[in-house]
Amino acid sequence: MTREKSLPNDLLENINRNSILIVGKYLLKLDIMLSKFLQKCFKVNNCRYRNQRVFKKKQLMPLLSANLNIMEKACKKASKLLIRDFGEIEKLQVSKKGPGDFVTNSDKRTEKIIMNELSLARPDYSFLAEESGLSNKIGEFRWIIDPIDGTTNFLHGIPNFAISIGLEKNKEIICGMIFNPITNELFYAEKGKGAYLNNSRIRVSSRKNIDECIILTGGPVLSYKN
Repeated sequence: MTREKSLPNDLLENINRNSILIVGKYLLKLDIMLSKFLQKCFKVNNCRYRNQRVFKKKQLMPLLSANLNIMEKACKKASKLLIRDFGEIEKLQVSKKGPGDFVTNSDKRTEKIIMNELSLARPDYSFLAEESGLSNKIGEFRWIIDPIDGTTNFLHGIPNFAISIGLEKNKEIICGMIFNPITNELFYAEKGKGAYLNNSRIRVSSRKNIDECIILTGGPVLSYKN
């Protein structure tokens, strides 16, 4: 049998020390290489991110016109009332205004808020509103308002209703806005500038065959006589 010879302690310490130094040097080099690599990656990714941001900005409407800004302000102010009333539907006072058609105090109060806001900004414009009807003013511009477009849905707790405002110039619609306060969806369009949903451009589908399309329509609720 052969006996294993053990190395002296001094020699073992020198070997361990040298091994640690060598490993340390390689780790330092690796750290430097990783740092340089990450810096390059960051520059590339940052550049791509900036390019994506620039591309997205081209899809946005640059600035809302003065009239659209006024309409948005009126919608947002009136929506506070609708959101509160939507949570207390059972307490609302309801009256009929036609076959299958209803009116609530929310309709009247919402319309009043909208008309007040629009009048402050454009005192010379006339109104055509669902509840209060046609105003006596005669001019070039006219606001067209439906305070709760989808009253039946509103009364049944279905969150598919909206505030609708249009602006007419010489009997031609030049811009419009539809705002659903529950889903926070703001649709707006202006003549010659396209249509948008919450600042993102929207377009009509390119489908041409009617059998590939989905068509929606609405009508009053049927009423039956006993």
